[in-house]
Amino acid sequence: MTAPLKGIKMRVFGAMLVCLGAMTTWLSRMIGFELDGFYVAISFAGAGLFACGTLQKNQHKTARFLKEDR
Repeated sequence: MTAPLKGIKMRVFGAMLVCLGAMTTWLSRMIGFELDGFYVAISFAGAGLFACGTLQKNQHKTARFLKEDR
């Protein structure tokens, strides 16, 4: 059994938040209701979480490469 990649949970949760915010924005345009700032905020928070998860994955690869170098 292999362990999940570093940062995968954070990236998945961030992608879900971005998709939720994007769908709400799209629906607000289609239906015509006013877009609440909360949905914009969760879209940016999701993008931030996705970026942090990606950085965590890259740091894990770098640490493994440096450990093998010794």
